[in-house]
Amino acid sequence: MTQRVAIYVQHLLGAGHLVRAMSLAESLSRSGHQVLLLSGGFPIDRAVEGYQYFQLPPTCAIEGDFNRLVDEYGKAVDESWRKSRGLMLMAEVVKFEPDLVITETFPFGRRQFRFELEPLINWVKKQSSVRLMASIRDVLQRRNEAKNRLTVKTIEHYYDGVLVHADQSLFKLDASFPLSHEIEDKLIYTGYIHQPAKIQTTSIQKGEGYCDGQDEIIVSGGSGTVSACLLGTARLARPLSSAKSRVWRLLTGRDLSVAAQSPEAGLIIEPNRPDFFNLLSRCALSVSQAGYNTTLDVLASGARSLMIPFAGDGETEQNDRAQALEKAGRVLRIAESDLTPEGLARAIDRALEMEPVKIKADLNGAANSALLITQKLREWNA
Repeated sequence: MTQRVAIYVQHLLGAGHLVRAMSLAESLSRSGHQVLLLSGGFPIDRAVEGYQYFQLPPTCAIEGDFNRLVDEYGKAVDESWRKSRGLMLMAEVVKFEPDLVITETFPFGRRQFRFELEPLINWVKKQSSVRLMASIRDVLQRRNEAKNRLTVKTIEHYYDGVLVHADQSLFKLDASFPLSHEIEDKLIYTGYIHQPAKIQTTSIQKGEGYCDGQDEIIVSGGSGTVSACLLGTARLARPLSSAKSRVWRLLTGRDLSVAAQSPEAGLIIEPNRPDFFNLLSRCALSVSQAGYNTTLDVLASGARSLMIPFAGDGETEQNDRAQALEKAGRVLRIAESDLTPEGLARAIDRALEMEPVKIKADLNGAANSALLITQKLREWNA
C-alpha cells in the first residue's frame, strides 16, 4: 500500500534532527511510500536517496541561543521572513497531497516555529483523510509544567501518534517528559535510528596499512557552531595528558576557528567526516558531546567514551543522556562548566583506563519506524 508521507524537520545547532529525518525518509521510501522531506535548517553533506527533498529558507541559532535565529545571510529573521516561509511550507505540503504528515520534535519543542507549524497542523485537522504524527528522540529538553500541559493538549487534539526513536529498555519518555503517561496510548517506540555512512578510508600518514582513527584520540564537536570551546580546550589539554604521544584528531563542525591555528606534530584538525563511525570503531578514545547520533555511534562502535554534554541556553537533554550512560558504566562524563585543559587531560587519562560496560540497544529504528508507520496507515485506512 503506497502512501504519501510528508516529513517536517528543523535543526538549529547540530544536524542530528535532520540526519534522523533523512534516515526515516529513506526507510519509508524503501518500503514503497512516496516521501517529501521539508527541511528548515542549513543543508548537510548527505545524499538524498529515494525521496523528494525541499529546502525551506534555512535558519540556525546563534551561539547556542535558540531565541536568536538568523537566515542564510546572518540576518536576524523577522516577521516578513516568517510569513514568507510559512506560506512556502503550506504550498509545498498542499501540492504534495500527503496521507500522513510527520512533524519532527514539535509539539515537544520547536515552539519558535509555531508561526508555520500551527497552520500546518490545523490544515491536517481539516483533512478527513490525512493523519498526523510526531517524531521525537529518546531524551527531551526538560520543560515546565505549563509547557508540558500544552504539549499534551496539542497531542490529544491534533495527533494520531508519537514516534519515540528510542529503546525503552534504556530510556523511557517519562524520564524527561513526566506527563508521558497521559499520552501513553499514542506512544510508539521504534528503537534508535542509527544509519552511519558505510565508508572505508585509509591514510598514508603512517605508512601503508595504517587506517585513520587507529588508536587515536578522536575529539568531535558535532556539526553545530558551539564546538570551538571543546576543540580548543582539547588542543590545550593534549600536552598535559599521558596520551600526548598518540595521534589526536580534532573534527570541526561549522566553526573552523580551531583549524586556523598553527599545526602541531601528531595533531590532526579537519572538518567532520562521513566515516566518523569507522574512526570510532578503531580509536583509543572518543571525546565528544552527547548528541543523539554521536551517542549511537559510540554505543554501536564499542569505543571508549568521554562525554562533555552541551548545556548552553539551559539545555538538559545531552546531560540527561550522558548521565544515564555514565551510571550504567558505559561512558565517563564531565560537565561543560568544568571544562578546562587540566580537567580534560585528567578525564581523558581516566577514560583510557576504563573498560566500558557493553549495552545492548535496538539500533534498527529506521526500518522499524517504516514498518510501524505502514501498519498504522493500514489500520487507519481499514
